[in-house]
Parts: sequence; structure tokens; C-alpha cells
Amino acid sequence: MRYIALGLLLVLYYPALSQKGIIIGYGKKAEPPFDISGTVYSGATGEKLEGANVFIERQNIGTSTNSEGKFSLPLYEGFYTLQVSVIGYETQVKNINVRGPGSINFPLKENIIELDEVVLQSKEADHNVTSKEIGKDVLKIESIKTLPTLGGEVNVLRSLTLLPGVSAQGEASSGINVRGGGIDQNLVLLGGATLYNPYHLFGFFSGFNSSVVRDVSLHKGAIPANYGGRASSVVDVSYKKGNFGQWEGDVTLGTAASKFSTRGPVIKEKLSIMTAGRIAYPNWMLKQTDDENIANSTASFFDANLVLNCILSETNNLEYSFYMSGDAFQFANNIENQWQNLAHVFRWNSNINKWLFMQVNLSHSNYTSNLVDDTPFNSFDLETTIDHYELGLDFTLTPNEKQIIKAGMQAKFLENNLGKLRPTGNSVIQPGAIDPENAIESGIYLQHDIDVAKFGISYGIRYSDFRNRGPGAVNEYDPTQSRELEGVITTREFGSEDIQTYHGIEPRAALKYQLAPSTSLKAGFSRAYQYIHLITNTTTVAPTDTWKLSDPFLEPQVVTQYSLGLFKNFRGNRVETSVQGFYKDFDNLVEYRDGADLFLNPNLETELVSGTGEAYGIELYLKKSRGRLYGWLSYTFSRSLRRVESAFENERINGGRFFPSNFDSPHILNAIANYRIGKNVVTSAIFSYSTGRPFTLPQGKFLYDGQDLPFFNERNNIRGPDLHRLDLSIQVSFPSKSKLWSGDWTFAIYNAYGRNNAFSVFFQDFPGQTPGAYQLSVIGAPFPSLSYEIKL
Repeated sequence: MRYIALGLLLVLYYPALSQKGIIIGYGKKAEPPFDISGTVYSGATGEKLEGANVFIERQNIGTSTNSEGKFSLPLYEGFYTLQVSVIGYETQVKNINVRGPGSINFPLKENIIELDEVVLQSKEADHNVTSKEIGKDVLKIESIKTLPTLGGEVNVLRSLTLLPGVSAQGEASSGINVRGGGIDQNLVLLGGATLYNPYHLFGFFSGFNSSVVRDVSLHKGAIPANYGGRASSVVDVSYKKGNFGQWEGDVTLGTAASKFSTRGPVIKEKLSIMTAGRIAYPNWMLKQTDDENIANSTASFFDANLVLNCILSETNNLEYSFYMSGDAFQFANNIENQWQNLAHVFRWNSNINKWLFMQVNLSHSNYTSNLVDDTPFNSFDLETTIDHYELGLDFTLTPNEKQIIKAGMQAKFLENNLGKLRPTGNSVIQPGAIDPENAIESGIYLQHDIDVAKFGISYGIRYSDFRNRGPGAVNEYDPTQSRELEGVITTREFGSEDIQTYHGIEPRAALKYQLAPSTSLKAGFSRAYQYIHLITNTTTVAPTDTWKLSDPFLEPQVVTQYSLGLFKNFRGNRVETSVQGFYKDFDNLVEYRDGADLFLNPNLETELVSGTGEAYGIELYLKKSRGRLYGWLSYTFSRSLRRVESAFENERINGGRFFPSNFDSPHILNAIANYRIGKNVVTSAIFSYSTGRPFTLPQGKFLYDGQDLPFFNERNNIRGPDLHRLDLSIQVSFPSKSKLWSGDWTFAIYNAYGRNNAFSVFFQDFPGQTPGAYQLSVIGAPFPSLSYEIKL
């Protein structure tokens, strides 16, 4: 009788049990543990949320979402309380009743900050301590937008120079230098496409419209094995995700440029589109400079973006992105520089099953630069182009919450036109061209991340193969003398076969040891091969600089890096600190001979020499992520040295001794402070200091053919003056009562105290004056700007 009563009690009580949570997997047959999967996304826009924490309360079970916002947990039958959280969104809690395998989704609401609390984080608060990554920084676009700007334009890439270990060669310079590496050693990706000059107006403006950027990731330490092709760092710029639920947009009017962006559904929950455009009018800015030549110069640029996202099914989606940009700069009514970028990316994302994710990428990027001279009888157009085609296949296997295995391959086809000279109008200049280069670069990789007790290990290996292919001609030189055209023994002609092949094994590894919940020690190692080189003998990057593929004379650059870091958080992860040290060894660095002629030279091997180098340093970082006052402080001490030795005197530089690279800057300090005044007002300040860059000055002069000519004996034998600058801004937000739109006013002052920072230092012997060194400053006065962003 008591068994019957017990049975009746269970029957009566069963509906109450089912009401305590969402029933998952009822009626499905499977062996426990059951796979409980789902998607975390923005309830307002439909954007899939990467890195969201999915946690079972009162149990040590949890995971995080992948790049598609998906998660998977192995659970046994029973009741659970599932909590989902991610920075910028309200935490959501659901009670579930697991009966079998099934799925549950979490549409999250945005967390609108109403009080004085500001959060400057992209992942969980202790991610910097608990992750295995060393030498990786992520800047969210929201934090970049709070920084003071030049001309009212957010500079996405220049913001990286505020991080430890990253520097630039001056205020008007394209490119960044990462831990002593050259500007050509940075792999810059936009939505998966490789860009060769992602800057506008020589680095004053970023090539990326901030309205379409989600975040910027910088890998400068143990670079993951899935990245290849560059030797020092990876800058990965991610697009915002599509909005499948509603339309939104913004329009920004600034003193130097204006832009717009729109996002919304073409077919709700199926197809979304994002468009953006920007156009600049900086000529009035140039006229404010003290230098007459710059004041008489003209400049313009534009860029455009298009991103399509299509959801094919619960497990498959397609993405397409398009990017185009163009620049024109004419210096003092002389020769005009023009350069353009073009990029297409097709991407297929597929969740094959609960453990395996696949991504297929097909991309094409093109970089073209033109040097145009309209001088009568000497007019010409010199064009250089590089086309980059790439196919990538990547798999991510997640067998459990403690392990991630990645494997894949990439294949690239490169077509490089080093220069084609075309006379224009009634010019008497003869046409000319350098034979184009063709190459195939491929790579395969395997990466394994695993957590074991207090240890976190990430190790991988990459194999790269490079083939410089014909047609082409290669000179053979007399080995008993330096490479000169007079020493050519024979010239070998190639058809469609390989001219030269190289390959390399690139191990990557990172190790973390958790000393305490808020403290960890990390170490990293990486080796990378680079088969393409930037050929320049200027102190900063110019659009006319030439890219050159590895060939029989130009071996691939090889960089080996060792790094070690201590990471510690304080005050409940509100304050982050780290100390990192690194050492880099460089092989096959490209340098140029003294007096080299690189302009439209079909025999560049006679002007170039290979060298070695080393870079080492220590980086200090302090960051406050929450509260009214937030920001960070970074300091870097580092050296970047090079050496070129040879059996032939005219191929040695500085007698074969080490000399500082063009971007060697021992001391760099950056202080960033943001203060929120009430709910809608934020003030920001940036102070930057760095040691002056090396320059080459003559040791004397000599008389030749009736003219005094300078005599140079050592390269980079003197430093320019130290650089420092203060930038200020205030941002005021006006929420719209009608909810149709809201606006942000931003007033900024670049170079607030009018520092004359040297862009270049040069030697000049003016008639009747004492010979000496002079400096050129591009912005030597405070430069105010105003912008207004309307959010629709």
C-alpha cells in the first residue's frame, strides 16, 4: 500500500517539478551526459556574442561562447540554474530541467550604464590573468572612441601605439613598430583580408572607419600558429556583427572628415547588411602649419565598406565583406602621390557538430600606388601594384571545456608589379618597367590549448612553403667580388617553373602558471618566417616604397622571440598590472647600401644587403578598468639594433658593428586618463613621451667638381630631440527624448601645448651660413577639432 501511495505522490508532484525549469530533451533517447547547446546573442540586434560566460550555479561547470555565439555543455539528467553573462549586457538566469540532449538560446539585453560606473573591458574581469595568452591586447572600439582625436577622426591603428611595446616613427608616419620589428613585419587584417597600407594621409588617419569596427586585437608575443606571413605581430581588425532585428546607423560630421554607417535586416533573422562611407577634406589643416611647402600641399581621401551576413541554417552562415579606399597627396604643387586599397572576403562558417567548427575563407586584396608628375615635357605616371589572393580552411575542435584544438591550412598567390613607368602628354621620358614577380606561399598548422590544474598550455607548429615562380630572369654574379652589374657572369631565363623555393618550421608555445587567483606567470616562444619585404631608404613609410618577394638573393626574414611576464590584479580585478620582458633575434633583415638607388631599379640585389639584428626590452602596464576615473599607464624600455657584415667593404654598414634601427627608441611612456563627469560627459587626456629617433648626419664635407658635398661615415649616428605631446578632449552626449536619434559632441585639442616635435632631422649647408642640422615639424601648434555624431 505504501508503494502505491508513493507512486501516487510522485505522479501528483511531477507537474510541480516540471514547472521549476525549462524542460530540455524530453523524449529524446541518448546516453548521458547529454549535450546542452545554445546561442547567446543581442536581443536588440541579433548580433552573436563571442566570449559570453555560460555557468552552472553552485557547480564547477562552465564554458564560453565561440565566435558565432554558440556554446555546448555536457550535463546529466536533473535540475540546473544556468547563468549567462558578458560585458555590456545584463546577466540572464534560466532554470532548466535536463531530460536529454537539447538546446536553449539566450537573447541578452544591453546594460545601459546610468550611474558613474564605467567598464573598460572586453572579456571577463580576470581574463588577463587566467588566459594563456602572452603579448596579446584587445582594444574595443568603445574605448578607442573616448581618446582625443586629430581633426575629429578616431584613429583605430594609432591607438595601438598607446600600448606597451608599440611605437610609431613620428606624427606623420604610416605603420607601427612592435617590439623592435620593422613596419613591414606586421600582418594587418581587416575582416580576414590582408592590407598593405592601411593608412590615410601618411598615418595621420587610420584606413578604417571606426563606425564599422568592433575591436582590434594585437598579437605581439607568442603568436598563434594559425597566423603566418609576417614576423613580428598580427593586427586583426574585426567588423561589427550584422543586425538581424532592426535598423540602426550613425552620421558623423567633423572638421577633417565626415562619415556614415547603417546596419539592419534585409530579411529579418536571415540576411543583414552593413554599409559605411567616409570622405575627408584636410586641406585647411595643412594650411595651418608653419612649413610653407606643407601649407601649399593638397590632400584628400575616402573609404567605403559593405558587409553582408546570411544565416543559412542553425549551424551555417555566410559572410561577404568589401573594402575600398583611396588617397591623393600633392606636395607643394609638385609630384602627386596616389594610393588605393581594395579587398573582398567570402567566409563560410559551419558548426559541423557540437564539438567541431569549420571556417572557409576566400579573399582578394589589391594595393596600388601611383607617382604622377605633370611637369611639361617630363610628365609621367609610375605605378606599382600588388595582388594578394588567399584561400584558408580552419577547423576548431572543442572536446571539453578544458581543451581546444585548431588545425588548418592557407594558400596564397601573390603577383607583385614593382614598377611601370608611363610617359603622359607630350613627355620626352621613355617608358620602362620592372618584370613582375609571382609567388605561391602556403602553410599548414596545428594548435592545442589545454588547462591542467594550475597550468595552462598553448602549443602549436606551423609549416610554411614559399615558391618564387617564373617567368623571370636571374643574374649570376662573380662570387669573388661584391654584387655589381659589372660582375654579372650570366643571366638565367626561367619559364613557368620555380625560380627559388624556401620553407620553414615555425614552433609557437605559451605557458601559464596560476600562482594565485589574481596572479599568474606566463612564458612564450615563437618563430616566424616572412617571405615579403618592404624596400625603402626613407625614415618613414612612403606610398612609393616597394614590396619585394624573396628570391635567390633575398632570403626570408626569420624572427625568434622569447617572452616572460608576471600578471597581477588588485581590488577585485578593477586594477590590472603586468610586467613583461622580451628578446628577439632577427635573421636576413633587409638593409640598403650607402648611396643606394632604389627608384625603378630592375637589379635591386645590387643595392640591397642582408643583416642580423636583436631587440630586447621590458614593458610595464597599469590599467584601471572601472569607476569614474579609468585609463591606463604604459612604459617601455627597449632597444632595436641591426648589424650588416660582409667580406666586401662596400657591403658592410658601420664597419660591421651594431647600429640602432631607424625606429630605435629606448624610452616610451604613455598615460591615458578618462574621467566621467556625471552621466553624459567624459573628459580624456593623453600624454606621450619617447626618446628621439636615430638619424644620420655627416662627419664632414669634401670638395668635388666645385661643390661641397657631405661625407657620411656611420649610419644613425645621432638622435633627434625627444618627442612629447599632450592631447585633450571632452565628449558630451545628448540622448534624444524622441528616441529617433541621439548625438555626441566631441571637442579635442591635439598637441595642447604646441610642442614642435621633429618629424625629420636633416643636414643642410646653406650659402653664407654655418652648415648644421635642421628639423622639420609637421604640427608645431595646438590643433583644435570638433565633431558631432548622430546615432539613428
